[in-house]
Amino acid sequence: MGGDQDDMARLFSYDPATGAYQILGFVDVNRRPYYTWQAYVIGAMVTGLDGTIYIGESERISKLYLFYPW
Repeated sequence: MGGDQDDMARLFSYDPATGAYQILGFVDVNRRPYYTWQAYVIGAMVTGLDGTIYIGESERISKLYLFYPW
């Protein structure tokens, strides 16, 4: 997880075998025309027992993002 204070958060992947980083993209939910959410300030990230990745914002109005890797 990374980013700049005024920019959207991005997910990264690190391969320790090669020392290479891969940019996976923005933390973004697009359900137009109903709603669109973008993560900016991430306060926590954890993996559940089933592999689901939970990403929590730490802004005044925060959201919880779920990433299902399967």
